[in-house]
Amino acid sequence: MKNIIRRTVSMKLRKRKRDVSSSSGTLQLELGRKPTRRQKDARTVSTSTSSKEPTLEVVKTIQNLLEKSSTVKYKNWSENYVKGAKFRGVKMAGIRKAVKEAIKVKEFNNIFASSEKSLDLAMSLLEQEMSEDRLAGTLLVAEHIIPSGQLDKADRWEKAMLQFSGLYKDHLIDWNTNDWFSQKVLSKLFARAEPKQKFASYLLNWKDSELLWQRRASHVGLVTHIKHGDKLF
Repeated sequence: MKNIIRRTVSMKLRKRKRDVSSSSGTLQLELGRKPTRRQKDARTVSTSTSSKEPTLEVVKTIQNLLEKSSTVKYKNWSENYVKGAKFRGVKMAGIRKAVKEAIKVKEFNNIFASSEKSLDLAMSLLEQEMSEDRLAGTLLVAEHIIPSGQLDKADRWEKAMLQFSGLYKDHLIDWNTNDWFSQKVLSKLFARAEPKQKFASYLLNWKDSELLWQRRASHVGLVTHIKHGDKLF
């Protein structure tokens, strides 16, 4: 009887070993063996993908809310007004409402409670093709992340600005989304950032960028503060 049990267990182990030959290496760890490099890579990709899934779910939720508020008439008007940009056809009030409704979803609480995750979400929206999605990302930063004080300190806003600088090649490349982002995000961030002179210097350095829209943002982001002169510092 013992021999039969041993043979049965042995056969099951061999079968399990074959079944997971291309998996994450869990069985090998159970057997005291180190997973292969390929198995380690598979686990890394799986973890990375799963960590992005909640953010993508919020993006889809906001996009669905925007689509429900869209009209063909406003889409056509917007695309005629801002040449070359793509629109769903949603007015700013509808975009703001979509963001607020997404924030109220309980399943998304862990994302909006985290400065890093909420900023990643905003970046995901800003990198979308449709203008309203990008404006939703702008509002998320300007009306929720910045007011919370999450980006006030230098180490925080420097990291955020580095991420923002990557938007001017393929995303914030029309006057509408560019100026909205400059006025709503960069201008508001300047008003709160510390030390303020360091932030101003950082933003003004964008004027030397090879990218036209980044150069534009360096000026538009500060235009509302110019009248205050040195009093700001």
